[in-house]
Amino acid sequence: MPAPHFLILTFLLALLDWIAAERRWTRLRYFSKPGVLAALIAWFTRAVGWGGLEFWFGLALVFSLLGDIILMLPARFFLPGLVSFLLAHLCYIVGFTQGGLPSNPISLGIVVPIAATGAWVFTRIYAGMRETDQGGKNILPVIAYSITISLMLVSAWLRPFNPALPLNATLCSALGATLFFLSDSLLAYNRFVRNTPHRDLVVMSTYHLGQIAIIAGLVLR
Repeated sequence: MPAPHFLILTFLLALLDWIAAERRWTRLRYFSKPGVLAALIAWFTRAVGWGGLEFWFGLALVFSLLGDIILMLPARFFLPGLVSFLLAHLCYIVGFTQGGLPSNPISLGIVVPIAATGAWVFTRIYAGMRETDQGGKNILPVIAYSITISLMLVSAWLRPFNPALPLNATLCSALGATLFFLSDSLLAYNRFVRNTPHRDLVVMSTYHLGQIAIIAGLVLR
């Protein structure tokens, strides 16, 4: 199947999963949820391939698919799912930082607002965890995850300042990383603080669009 067909399939499965998430069609989501990442991996493989630094982005998608599957299991599997997504973000960090990162004052200035946003989000989540996370078993893993996803976002937004890379491609991936960060933050907020309207729909749509945009940045490059 040509690469564009896999991209169309990815969007169709994503739309199906958003509807299933909003309607709470649990049985359908056992197919639609992992199906989105499986189709995205297929598009990545046909359009980009697994050579060079692209390998790390492909591996990030595989860990994301594994995390999607684990988080459909009972709540006691939350930590393994968290670890799987943490590994996905670590792979994205390696991929985004291949070839070095710019160190001029303007690019470094991007670190401050992202770090401040990450700290603010974690503070809100931590306050909720103190009331809902009995025994504090999830606090340290969530701290590690919060730091990792913030570093992933920083590494993605530093790439547009690298003159050796096409701006449209790096901005696309940086936007994707931002949506991924937003999705994970909303997921944690809903789990540990309080539920927000249409939480599953918002979390999954930002997550899928974020992953698609990150890989689209590679294709554009």
